[in-house]
Amino acid sequence: RERWEAKKQVGQVIIMEEYLQSLRNSLDADDDGNYASIIEAAKNARLLFIDDLAAETQTGWVHERTFDLINHRYNDPKLETIITVNNDKMNKLDRTVQDRIQSDRDGTVKLFDLGGMTSSRTGNRYS
Repeated sequence: RERWEAKKQVGQVIIMEEYLQSLRNSLDADDDGNYASIIEAAKNARLLFIDDLAAETQTGWVHERTFDLINHRYNDPKLETIITVNNDKMNKLDRTVQDRIQSDRDGTVKLFDLGGMTSSRTGNRYS
């Protein structure tokens, strides 16, 4: 729980699958306070790095949690977000989430294609 406490932090890193699992675990434990603190910490970190977005199975619940997080950050220009997502998984995301991620309304969105590079962790090539 302490890991996700909403603190005055400059930034936070979340691996999307782990973030969602933490939310599920707090729901299973019937711990509404922890559930809310996990969401608030991610929503309001000045800088949020979301790793491996769309790697998880895309259920309705996952779509709702993902949209809620991305849309909140999209609508607050003081919050900066860095997102990694594999190109082959991007189309699994809800269209509205895709639009929010790729919107360049203020000229600050930068998309990088890592196609052809090799993962140092897995040795697999990015497509």
